[in-house]
Amino acid sequence: MDAQSYDIEQHKKKTCQFLDELLVKRKEQQALHYELHKNIAIQCRVSERQAEALEDQRAKITTLEKKLEEAQGADLKGSLEAASSELNVLRSANKDLESKLKEAEEKWKLIDDYCSELERAQSDLQAKRVVDLDVIKKLQKEVKSLRNFMTRAEAS
Repeated sequence: MDAQSYDIEQHKKKTCQFLDELLVKRKEQQALHYELHKNIAIQCRVSERQAEALEDQRAKITTLEKKLEEAQGADLKGSLEAASSELNVLRSANKDLESKLKEAEEKWKLIDDYCSELERAQSDLQAKRVVDLDVIKKLQKEVKSLRNFMTRAEAS
C-alpha cells in the first residue's frame, strides 16, 4: 500500500469516527430534550394541582370567616370555637400550600434556566454541526479528487 492510499484510508477512518461521534452527541441531545420536556410536564401538573388546592383552601377560609362572623353575631360560643379552630387549621394548610407553591415557582425558574442553557448548548451544537458539515464536504471533495488522481494514475 503506497503513502497516498494509506493517507486516504486514514482520512476515511477519521471521517467515520467523526460521524460516529456526531451521531452519539445527537442521540444524547435528543435524550436530554425528552427528559426536559417530561420534567416540565410533570412540574406543570404539580403546580396546577397546588394552585387548585390553594384556591379551594381560600374558598373554605372565606366560608369559615363568614360563618365566624355569623356565629359572633348570634353569640354561639360552641360553634364559634369550632369555626375558629377549623379556620386556624385551614389557615395553616393555606400557609403550607403557599410555601409549596413558592417552591414550585422556584423549581419552575430552575427549569427555565435549564431550558435556556440547553437551548444555548443546542445552538452551539448546531453551529458546530454546520462547521463540521462544511469540513466533511471539503474532505469528501478532497477524497473525490484523490480517487480521480488514483484512477488516472492507475490508468497511466
